[in-house]
This record gives sequence, structure tokens and C-alpha cells, in this order.
Amino acid sequence: MVVNSRKIAIVGIGLLLIAVGVASFFITWALIENGQEIDIPKGVYVSDIDVSGYTVDQALQVVESKVDISTNQNVRLMWPGGSLSLDLAALDAEVNYPRLRSELLAVLPSGNYFQRMVQKKRLAEVNQRINITLNFDEEYFNDLLKSLESKIAKPAEDAHYQVDVLDKVKIITEKHGTKLDYESFFSELPVKLAKGEDPIHVPVTLIEPKMTAIDLSSWGIKELVTKYYTKFDPNNVNRVNNLKLAAKALDGTILKPGEEFSFNAWVGPRLKELGYKEAPILAKGEITEDVGGGVCQVSSTLYNLALLSDLKILERSPHSAPVSYVSPGRDAAVAFDYMDLRFLNAHKNALLITAEVVGDRLWCKVFGTTLPYNVIVSTELLGEVPYEVKKGSPARAGRNGLKVATYTTKEGKKALVSKDYYLPLDEMTP
Repeated sequence: MVVNSRKIAIVGIGLLLIAVGVASFFITWALIENGQEIDIPKGVYVSDIDVSGYTVDQALQVVESKVDISTNQNVRLMWPGGSLSLDLAALDAEVNYPRLRSELLAVLPSGNYFQRMVQKKRLAEVNQRINITLNFDEEYFNDLLKSLESKIAKPAEDAHYQVDVLDKVKIITEKHGTKLDYESFFSELPVKLAKGEDPIHVPVTLIEPKMTAIDLSSWGIKELVTKYYTKFDPNNVNRVNNLKLAAKALDGTILKPGEEFSFNAWVGPRLKELGYKEAPILAKGEITEDVGGGVCQVSSTLYNLALLSDLKILERSPHSAPVSYVSPGRDAAVAFDYMDLRFLNAHKNALLITAEVVGDRLWCKVFGTTLPYNVIVSTELLGEVPYEVKKGSPARAGRNGLKVATYTTKEGKKALVSKDYYLPLDEMTP
């Protein structure tokens, strides 16, 4: 019995070694051998068509039998607020089978045995959907896109302030814009056409406005703070034109706390190309003509508004001689290339500046949060500088030069704003 037991043990060990060898061979072969599956694994769809278990050629035949892109009818394209008829015959759509073939080949598991098993397991767990792509008549399709974009595209509108004739401030709510979602449209249209959908809903992207009513409501612009006007001759057509252009550029200016205002930066250059015309200006104490004449009345009106609103003046220059529309010491000359009016909003709330020509008056107003005090602007004549009488032509009357001081008074405290000197104008006699 002992001898027989030994023989059985030896035979068993031999069989085990053979089994291990065979298993090692197959495992080694599975790790080394590379190949590609012929049948499409479970979990692969072309659009909504299950093509698993088919070869690539068989899958293409299945798709062809189930996809019918009719060319004898129109399809309605729809989006919120509009629609458009799509002429399928003119579109001349057909399935791009070469591309579909390459995409199906790409999903066939490849590699060694274990790698293919892993790929098939993943596809079974997470389905892969291949979209049907179509070839279109390029010219018609491009025209279709242009037509859709022209009908769908709408810019977003920011929330903004609106001031009525009674100087009441209202916030106009923002509006979203829209545009065609090209990427989604390109990918979805072939699929929906292949399914025979009618109507087809066009994907639209919403454009967010940059400014909302909630934003504006937190800025503290809620009422009239102060206003100031100057008068002009409405018969001087060119000058009135220039006043209106500069006022329009200025109108709607918003200054946040700590923000600086520059008249030249905001209003821009005064050029013929921008609509400005030649009108009288002051140069070295004398009246002459230049493009943009009259714009200094806008800057001077705004300067007085800034003083009354207790804004911090950073830069301001007087004219060479007194002007007719404000008192000496309360004017602000500007020239785009070298003279500017600049001031700073030193208040805690934002400010809205409006400018408007009404009749024979130029109005400038500031809206925000009412100040807890009043600002009074006053001027004091410091002296006159006599003019001289000279020989020359044309004859003209002389005018004394002036020395003027300007002050602001608030909460009982008087502060010097500026001391200005206006040139005398010599009298000319033949």
C-alpha cells in the first residue's frame, strides 16, 4: 500500500505541473497576442440605433435601413420667439457613411485578450453613442446659418438709469441677449433630421448682461443732488451744434466712489469728422473761430456743477478773458491736447451726470444720494488791470483785466477754490 500511494502522489504532482504549464502558456499567449474584435461590443449606439453584435458592414446596413432623410418636404426650425422653414430638398442632405465607418472601427476593442475584455466591460457599463453626421449643400447651409443668426442674434441690454422730466430716477431692468449655439446646432441637426423630427428646436445660447438692476440698486443713485444751467444764443447754429454733441457725449456719465473724471477723455476730440463745426472761441483774450467752438460752455457748466456737488477738483483752467455764460472765476477752459477739466468723486456713493440742451439753456445735473449739507459758490473781485490805448486797426474798445478769487462755503466753512487772472484787452484807435 505504501508503494502504491507513492506512485499516485508522483502521478498527481506530474498532472499538476502539466496543468500549471498549460495555464501559463495560455496566460502568456493572452498577454502577448494582440488583435482586434470583429463584432461591435455591447453598449455602442449610432444615434438611438443599437449596433452591438454586428460587424461594421452589418451595422452600416442597419443604419441605412433605419435612417430616412426625406428630401420632398420642409421641416420647421423653431426657437423662442421665431421659426424658419428648412427646405430639405435644397439642403441635399446625405449620411456621411465613410466617417461613420471610421468611427465604428475606432470602437472595436483591440490589444491583447485582457485589454479587449476591459474595453468591452467599460462600453457595457457606459454606453457610447455615435452621432450621425450629414453632408449638406454648402452654399445653402451657409445661407441657412446666416439667416438663423440674423433672426436669433440679439445683444444683451444692461440695466440702466432713466431720469424723467421731473428728475425722478428709475432703474430699467436688464435684458438677456441671444445667439445661435453653433456647436450644438452642428451636432444635433443631423441626428434630428435622421430621426425625422419636425419641428426641430434650434439650440440658443443666452448672453448675460454685464450690469443688472441689483448691481445698480446698490450704487446709491436714487435722487437729484444738484443742477446747474447756463444760457446761450440759439441763433448761433454751429455753436449750438457743438454744445449738443459735447452734451450728448457727457450725458449718462457714472462716477463710482474714488473714480476720476476727465472731460477730454470722456467727451473726446472735437473734430470735423465727429460732426463738430467752426464757431467762436476765446484765444489770448480775443474772439476767433475754430472747430469745436462753444464746448467750453459745457465744461464750465459742468465745473460749476462739480463745485456745487462738492467734488474734488483736480485740474481746471480759466479762459484768457471772462466769458458771457458764467461769472469770472467760475469758467473752465478745455482744449483736447493741453487743457482739461478733471475732478474726483470723493463721496461714498456713485454719481450719475446728465447733460442736455433745452431751448436756450444747457443743463447739467448730478444724481446720487443727497448731501447732508449745502455748498455755496461765491466769487470776489480782487482787482482790475487797466487796458492800454494803442494805435492800430480795426478799431475796438478796450477792456480791463480782472483778478478774481472763487470760494466754496459748506457747513459754515469757507474755502478758497482758485485765484484767476484775466488779460486786459487793449483799445485800438486808428
